[in-house]
Amino acid sequence: MEEQWTAEQYREAGKLLIRESDPAKQKEGLDYILKAFRAKDPEAMYLVGAGILNRKYKTDAKDRTEYALSLIETASTHGIPEARSFLNEFCRERYDRTLQAEAPGKGGTGPLRGFDGKIFSINRTGLRTPIDAVLSYENGRNILRLSADVNFAFTEELKDPQSFENAVIRGIKDWEGDYTVFGGQPLTVRISLTFGQKLYDSVIVLPVAKSLNRLVQNHPNNPMKQTIDEKRSFIIAGLGKWSVTSRKIIYVNCEDFEDSDEVSDVTKHEFGHALGLGDLYLEEGVFEGVPKGSFRELDPYHIVNKTYFLVMCDHHGPISNNDIEMVLLAFHENKMQQYQAKGKNKRISIALGQGD
Repeated sequence: MEEQWTAEQYREAGKLLIRESDPAKQKEGLDYILKAFRAKDPEAMYLVGAGILNRKYKTDAKDRTEYALSLIETASTHGIPEARSFLNEFCRERYDRTLQAEAPGKGGTGPLRGFDGKIFSINRTGLRTPIDAVLSYENGRNILRLSADVNFAFTEELKDPQSFENAVIRGIKDWEGDYTVFGGQPLTVRISLTFGQKLYDSVIVLPVAKSLNRLVQNHPNNPMKQTIDEKRSFIIAGLGKWSVTSRKIIYVNCEDFEDSDEVSDVTKHEFGHALGLGDLYLEEGVFEGVPKGSFRELDPYHIVNKTYFLVMCDHHGPISNNDIEMVLLAFHENKMQQYQAKGKNKRISIALGQGD
């Protein structure tokens, strides 16, 4: 019967066998998983990648760690949640082990200070500021408060508009948390959202559903057409130049708008652009990518080639201390923060190479 098994059957049988106490059964289970892997089963790719890192599988790859991570990353892009969790934990542990050991944080209390040692200030509010940002020092804690009115449009044709909106909100809220910035100083990010349907002072979110798609297709010269045809999400934040006061319009493009995890992660990435961050990925003719070794605070999140498990490279990736540093600088300087040179903008964020 075994010769008729599918990749899924091999994988599931293998998962059961590797839990056995008998070493022979465990080996048989590993072999089954390997057969599923050779049949390109995504979950088996994750299991083999993790097995290589745990020395359960051998490989002739020149860099066994990068090869293993590339398998797990492929599984992640195919929607395997265990692969995403594994990458998150692996990269976070590598970050803690390498970067913080090299450059222990300053810690301490007091108002946040920038790289120059001067007190850092942000107070961006007003009717023409879609995302308000205020940095304060309260009860011994530095707090960055981000607030916005979120305006949803074109959601009525979705099967479950409320589920879509909840997933978008969750993606935006993912930026909340405790971080260390500017040499290890603690910072808390808090996000407050309202839904008042404001005309200008808002972040507009649109799913690229049938009616919006049809509207774009009827105008073949629309610059958004190629991006939408490629099933990619994007953001319009001013006329080619991000600023604190530029409009923030997020277009969420998914194969399945009922996949709330995908909608949430896509929104997390696009909201990073709304906060003033550029992309980290390699895109032929647009971005050259950031090679490993360019910035030591990014290296713990490096997977393979110029791929990083970070939110502005892989939307499933985590938000790092460095990302938050760049958000602070974007609102402080009123300038988008780039990971790499793009077009005429050759200015890379000063947050890179500083050690957080």
